[in-house]
Amino acid sequence: MGALLIWLEDCIAKMIPICGNLIKQKALKIYEHLRNIGDSYAGLENYSFDASKGWFERLKKEYTLHNIKFQGEQASPDAEAAENYKLELARIINEAGY
Repeated sequence: MGALLIWLEDCIAKMIPICGNLIKQKALKIYEHLRNIGDSYAGLENYSFDASKGWFERLKKEYTLHNIKFQGEQASPDAEAAENYKLELARIINEAGY
């Protein structure tokens, strides 16, 4: 779990967009790597890991990741601002003669 949290903190520090699926994929890669190198200390030889939705929800809860804005999980877009942008863009195009 430590390697995953270090990677996650690095992504956050570098403002790299992340999503739940990316975290699950990284967790699986770390698990497979540890299993492949035969890290008997980690005790993975008789353990199966699937990075399920439940696992991810427990991870977020246990490590208080609910404050992180994950890509694809942000609040809904501001419809009023989007409409105003369309009108402003049309005005700029008309005034400039494009």
